[in-house]
Amino acid sequence: PTYMDEGKTINDPIHGHILLSKELVRFIDTPQFQRERDLKQLGTTYFVFPGACHNRFEHSIGVAHLAGRQMGIIKDRQPELEVDPRYVDLVSISGLCHDLGHGPFSHAFEGWVHRRPGFSHWRHEDMSVKMLDYLMEDNGLYDTYQKSDRDFLVELITGRPSESNRRERGWMFDIVSNSRNSVDVDKFDYLSRDAYYSGMKATVDHGRLMQSVHVIDNEICFLRKEVFNLYELFHTRYNNFKQIYSHRVGKAIELMIRDVFDMADSTLHLTECLETAESYMSLSDSLLYRIEMSKEQELTQARALIRRIRTRDLYKHAGEYILPQDRAHALPLQISEEDVVTAGSSLSASDIHVNTYTLNYAMKDRNPVDNIHFYNRENLESKFKVRKEEVSMLIPNTFSERYIHVYAKDPRHVDEARAALHNYLRAHGQSVNVDALTPTKPSPVKVMLK
Repeated sequence: PTYMDEGKTINDPIHGHILLSKELVRFIDTPQFQRERDLKQLGTTYFVFPGACHNRFEHSIGVAHLAGRQMGIIKDRQPELEVDPRYVDLVSISGLCHDLGHGPFSHAFEGWVHRRPGFSHWRHEDMSVKMLDYLMEDNGLYDTYQKSDRDFLVELITGRPSESNRRERGWMFDIVSNSRNSVDVDKFDYLSRDAYYSGMKATVDHGRLMQSVHVIDNEICFLRKEVFNLYELFHTRYNNFKQIYSHRVGKAIELMIRDVFDMADSTLHLTECLETAESYMSLSDSLLYRIEMSKEQELTQARALIRRIRTRDLYKHAGEYILPQDRAHALPLQISEEDVVTAGSSLSASDIHVNTYTLNYAMKDRNPVDNIHFYNRENLESKFKVRKEEVSMLIPNTFSERYIHVYAKDPRHVDEARAALHNYLRAHGQSVNVDALTPTKPSPVKVMLK
């Protein structure tokens, strides 16, 4: 877009001055999108990294900007693709609306929803679709956009193209939500933005990657010499998850907020808010303040737990265990609190939280670069893959690792909780030193180890 498009210009700390088309502004200036101003991008991580105060609002605008920029680069360099300007707008709008379905404290809320009966398969992407429909209907956008436009937006947001769209314009689905190899502008923005606001250093040059793309056989390919930069992209993602998103204190607060939601659900009917987009609008980070300032007797416990967060009386991390790759399948995928305490502990299941998660390079246990095609400038018609051995011998052979964390709700139970984890791991054939489970200082309290 240009100034003549009657759009708006904003100054973004990550991308500089961004020109927003009037079509994007029509979506931005709606109650449904403005709700993202009250959704912290990193959820409870803000309680650990005070600078991480950015919201879904600016991230979504950044993704829309990069999506439009990527479409523009391809449109200008490959006129043979005959890119319709309408699709440039739609891909940008999908980047803008891809996170409409996030709830309070983002992934903390999604984790809470998954524990509700009947909601184990709930996805914020599906709620984004409901919110998109509500946004377009509530603000008269269906007067401008056809049903085919709406359907294309949904396919872009969910990453699930119809057969006809996959066949005719499949490469467009590589831009915002790339299910082929996970290289997309959503990742470009959040890795740069999250590192910036968290005070970390981002080493990925996404601008260079975007300039190197070329569409071959309906797929976005990258210049051969950018292969190491792509590995750096996924390594940066891993670092962000390891150091920022999975920070043990941030996770402790996330677990506490989940418990707050449990305590408040029957009074505030949070689960019922998942049924429609209209009711979902009431769910944002302000929910915590709504509970904290409440007067209802039924929310007394929830208010007390929020006060613990405010006074930094947090659930205490008791132990971490990384499953060795050769024994990663020796334990069930879902480990309950009951499983851990019954292996040998004086604690009850309600005394602890078990948090399991997997860190990877964005494609489970696979190397995502194996799914990327490359090209050389000498031959723009031919694409090929690059084996990691041709890039560096120091690239890992393993692309996924599984973690088990245990938290004690009462700080006085840290040692018992650590011993419970130790006993559980020993009972399942894991060789572990209890002192290596956590770097915290050992307590003088004696606990029983099996």
